[in-house]
Amino acid sequence: MLETKGEGTVEKIQLLIVSHQSLFREGIQHSLAHVKDIEITGAPEINDEVLNSIDSLAPDVALVDIDGPSENGLTLGRRIKQRSPNIGVIMLTSNANDAQLFQALKAQAVAYLSKDVTGEKLTDTIRAVARGEHPINEALTTRPKLAEQVLNQFQELYWRSEAESLISPLTPRRPRF
Repeated sequence: MLETKGEGTVEKIQLLIVSHQSLFREGIQHSLAHVKDIEITGAPEINDEVLNSIDSLAPDVALVDIDGPSENGLTLGRRIKQRSPNIGVIMLTSNANDAQLFQALKAQAVAYLSKDVTGEKLTDTIRAVARGEHPINEALTTRPKLAEQVLNQFQELYWRSEAESLISPLTPRRPRF
């Protein structure tokens, strides 16, 4: 959405906030209410309807709370990226750890933040993601074990694709009688 500001127009970042917890969604909305270049387009619960909301709301960035009784947040983040690859998904958690960060990377999240984050840091991250940056990559430089795990995953994918390219041209022979 464009808003006229004296000398010109300012393009607002369209933000979707998704969480099981209504108080958490409301808290983020309140925290970002004063930010002039961010517009909250919706704040739904985590459910299958979120994907339909994405089509109609067309957010630039989705904040997805990945805490909950299951991996619904991680799964939803992955599904958002599959459905709308241009949306930057920021995953928020109260229990930041390497295993969950690795899952966030696999789900194609562009940022992974602890819920302890300040409003200023969250705002800066939303802006960076809207510009096409991937702040999640910074986590790999400070976590060598995680970087090794990501490297191993890529090597496994590479070897699997190499094996497939060698095997796929080979077709089983039919016996001639």
